[in-house]
Amino acid sequence: MQRLSEISGRARRFALALMAALALVMGMPAALAIGAQPAYAAQGASVSEQEAYERIVALRAQYPEGMRWTNDDYYLSPALYQAGYGCHAFALILSDAAFGSNPGTTYEDLSQVRVGDILRVNYDTHTVVVLEVRDGGVVVAEGNYNASIHWGRVISFGELSRGFMYGITRYVEPEPEPEPDPEPDQGYYGFSDIHEGEWYTQGGLFEYAVDHGLMSGYTDSDLFGTYDSITRGQVAVILHRMAGEPTVAADPFDDVDEDAYYAPAIAWARATGVINGYRDESGAYTTFGPDEPVTREQLAVMLCNYASRVAGLDVSSGLDEAASIPGWENVSEWARPAMGWIVDRGIMSGKTMEDGSRNLDPQGSAWRVSMATMAASFHQML
Repeated sequence: MQRLSEISGRARRFALALMAALALVMGMPAALAIGAQPAYAAQGASVSEQEAYERIVALRAQYPEGMRWTNDDYYLSPALYQAGYGCHAFALILSDAAFGSNPGTTYEDLSQVRVGDILRVNYDTHTVVVLEVRDGGVVVAEGNYNASIHWGRVISFGELSRGFMYGITRYVEPEPEPEPDPEPDQGYYGFSDIHEGEWYTQGGLFEYAVDHGLMSGYTDSDLFGTYDSITRGQVAVILHRMAGEPTVAADPFDDVDEDAYYAPAIAWARATGVINGYRDESGAYTTFGPDEPVTREQLAVMLCNYASRVAGLDVSSGLDEAASIPGWENVSEWARPAMGWIVDRGIMSGKTMEDGSRNLDPQGSAWRVSMATMAASFHQML
């Protein structure tokens, strides 16, 4: 339900506008005082309280102290769509001079009063314009004060509050400053898609892999490819680096370009038996699949092959620890010995799933960032 003051305020404004319209249509004399139009009209936009004050007091020469001003004096504000006689007419003149085409907003809380505001006081019988706001009250300019114009009367807030009806302010509130965009995440360790504090930066394993040249990001990019699936060719390159990048001769694979960045590593992987290719119908290893993604159990086998065939480590395992981790039942038979050894050595411990549980996820793709942490653990163990 609307407040009565709102309803009465609207009715009052409607009556004033209607009165102005009737005066114009019927040719009623407006009885404007000499110079009643504002001497200075600001054109919208933002106005400060100091500017409002200066524009109002600039009219004192045109409307001097004691100048006769009664209810015969009339003014129509084109900006506020309001008309008034006497005190209200003078208030509208001063307000238009200060704020030009700015619209008005009404309020009923005296704590909001500002220089240049129009105040309807004395129980809706008088209108003043605020020249100054003090701790205890306001200084005003007014028309029809004892039938004349008066500048500088001080009205205490106590007196105002007893008969205050509403105020009109015409300040254009500045658009709120937009919230600054959060500082973009610049990434970590030179990679825009690596973020400090994530699981893979705990314990320094990711940093170790990068610092020791085991892994790097994509060429001509600031991306590491955090959750991209690592490929067979990429794993060959990493393990080849770990071995010191020896040059070896090996039969080429049909699908490996001799000029490709991974060609030397794949030749080494074939020669050492760390990563075998795929057999054709005759049983010969003829293709490697360098761009194919590597599953987690395949990666376990590749690391285990390196440990036994290159590093000469004992890779036997009892399998008990790996078998206790969910997902073990999905590990292929050919990968179980390698998976058991990898888990025993703490290189692979399971993957955090969407529901928060841990799972070996042997058939899932091995991420590049997972390879980084595993490669670091593996290298430290050697």
